[in-house]
Amino acid sequence: VARLRGVTRELQLSFAQGVVNAQEGRRTSPPDGAWTPHSISQQASAGPNPAASSRGALSKRLSATPRERLSRQILLVGLRVLVAALLAGGVGRLLGLAHSYWAVAAAMLVVYRGLDRRQAIEKGVERMVGTLIGLAVAAAVLALHLTGWVFVCVFFVDVFLVDYLISRNYVLAVIFIATAALLLATASRSVHADSTVVARGMDTIVGCSIGI
Repeated sequence: VARLRGVTRELQLSFAQGVVNAQEGRRTSPPDGAWTPHSISQQASAGPNPAASSRGALSKRLSATPRERLSRQILLVGLRVLVAALLAGGVGRLLGLAHSYWAVAAAMLVVYRGLDRRQAIEKGVERMVGTLIGLAVAAAVLALHLTGWVFVCVFFVDVFLVDYLISRNYVLAVIFIATAALLLATASRSVHADSTVVARGMDTIVGCSIGI
């Protein structure tokens, strides 16, 4: 019974390692002595597998309580956000960007969700591309010089599209988010639309690049 318990534990650890590898996007070939019905039968008769010691790190990792794992994850995300914000703000100031806080916001939006490397790159590129397209759309709308209720209707249609698309297509949603933000920022006639479009585009490129 003791041997079977040892075999069962190693099977569970092997399965857990496969789940961890799948979540992290790694492909691993079966280790030497991979579990098969024949090897399990032999292991139950012969005693514990010497390779079990190599799984000690995984066992320790899995033995952490959910609260400990959550605390480490929160700390890691917090550090990423802090570093990204400081870098984006510093680079924005060095480049003389008029609205460097936009770069800070763009960088934080890439890293705050705690995504892995591949997902962070995807989200960063999607946000960068979507924002730049959205700025072009906003510039075209602003060129029409809409006023009054026509401007209000266009703005609310834009906001509706953001709400509709945000859970369906992130790139399209970002396009309309950028459009709405620019329309709102230039609603005052004292703001120069062309310079605002260029500044928002530069800040987005800097912030998303740092976030990635």
